[in-house]
Amino acid sequence: MRAFGLRILFWFLPVALLGSSSISLAQAVTLPYRYTIGGRTYYGASITAARYIPGLPATIKYGLSVLSQCPALSGNVFVSSQFSAGVVGYSPNSLLACRTVVGGGPSGFSPCAKFFPTTNPNFPYAFIAATNLQTCIDLAFEVPGGLSVRLNTGQGPMTFVVKAQHYQNGNLVDYLATPAAIIPSSRNTIALYDSGIGVGPRSVIPLF
Repeated sequence: MRAFGLRILFWFLPVALLGSSSISLAQAVTLPYRYTIGGRTYYGASITAARYIPGLPATIKYGLSVLSQCPALSGNVFVSSQFSAGVVGYSPNSLLACRTVVGGGPSGFSPCAKFFPTTNPNFPYAFIAATNLQTCIDLAFEVPGGLSVRLNTGQGPMTFVVKAQHYQNGNLVDYLATPAAIIPSSRNTIALYDSGIGVGPRSVIPLF
């Protein structure tokens, strides 16, 4: 926890981090916010000058290099209290140019990096990279879009949004939550076998 605490502390030391740079604190980093996604705690921030912040994992550095190559991409960095981290981005424009970032793509930096289309007409393209599979799934809830499904619950029929998928022992699992009013935000998530929902693999749902 000490290393994590130091990393969060760095976000609050703009003078030490930025030195004589002409980039202002407001441009470099916004104060981190606390989110709970699927019961896991994350601290998220929008970072536009992360090269001044030491100690970021290689996955985050790569993700931020993607953001820097795609000016229309809006992005957030998330660091968890479980020593994982990830970056998300979404854009109104195609992310094809982002794939040419030095390094040949995110696969060498993240076990679950994805470029994928979304169902949101304002931000139809998205990107996720994280240090582990669970964090990639969690951060899928922090990008626009998702596939709406209507399910029967103990409180009656309710609308959910499928945000991510993953195969477990050969079975497709859907990760979903109720629709969010804003992102990023804290989310209560659930995992259900797709055989009970019938969504199937979809290009607009990242498959990790």
